Amino acid sequence: MRDGRVDAVQLRDGRSFPAEIVVLACGSSPDTALAAEAGLETNVGIVVGHDLRTPADPAVCAIGDCAETPAGVSGLVAPGWAQARALARSVASGSELEAPADRRLGDAC
Repeated sequence: MRDGRVDAVQLRDGRSFPAEIVVLACGSSPDTALAAEAGLETNVGIVVGHDLRTPADPAVCAIGDCAETPAGVSGLVAPGWAQARALARSVASGSELEAPADRRLGDAC
């Protein structure tokens, strides 16, 4: 760094590469221990259907990085926000979950 700005990226082996910007992407992995202890099905995340409800107890829902839909765990922010909006509408209105017309919520990744 020079003057508070990135000017290179240095690797562990000592090699250095000039850079003007650095983009960092970090992954996450859900902690499913509590859900498993509660008797919910878990795999990579808390297993839910396309309606974001758990098969073991439809009163329990999961969204975002901790939810494993039939499409898998997205690991992206946008699908989590879409899931949150749709699930909030569904819970508040007492209606079925409305997925976007072009795809199911879990497939948004």
